[in-house]
Amino acid sequence: MSHLEQLPFRLGTWISSTDESGNDLSADLVGREYDVPFLDPNNSVSQPVKLKNASNIRVRIVKNASGGTLTAKKAVVYSTTDGKHGLEVAGHPTASHPKVAHFVDPLVGSVPNGALFYVVVGGTTIAKTSTTLPSAIAAGDPVAVDAGGGIIKLELSATPTDQEVFDRVLAAVGVAAEARATTDTDTDTLIRLEWRA
Repeated sequence: MSHLEQLPFRLGTWISSTDESGNDLSADLVGREYDVPFLDPNNSVSQPVKLKNASNIRVRIVKNASGGTLTAKKAVVYSTTDGKHGLEVAGHPTASHPKVAHFVDPLVGSVPNGALFYVVVGGTTIAKTSTTLPSAIAAGDPVAVDAGGGIIKLELSATPTDQEVFDRVLAAVGVAAEARATTDTDTDTLIRLEWRA
């Protein structure tokens, strides 16, 4: 298992994808994964503290190729370009229930275009709820992602089709570790992610 001091750069930070000489760092770093303690983002990044009863998280280094700035704690989707899926981020989702979603490092703040940064791919992390929560979320509820990258309760229509069920299974990102009311929009929420490609 990797430890914090073995990361090529700290959680809560991002780095340029090129060095001072203009050499591309992506080939050496993008796609690497590390197991690290789940950290309390309410503490200083320079003095991280592991939360009690929290599991380790799995993070992956990816490149922001979205053309814009990404927000911490929000889900992202990957590039559909051959060879780039899971390595380059295309941005925050533009439709609900994307098939693959990971979450931007909860300690980072924001990530500029072209930067290398961490996404959380497994374990317990902090995610933002949707800016419009259609249903309350109970601890243990399966969650998915909406357009914009916030989490929502994973639900089916009253008479789901086989395709809807299939799509929702693919869209599940994990389970809520704490409850949220419909008024708790854009709120930090603990979730347990299932590992996704």
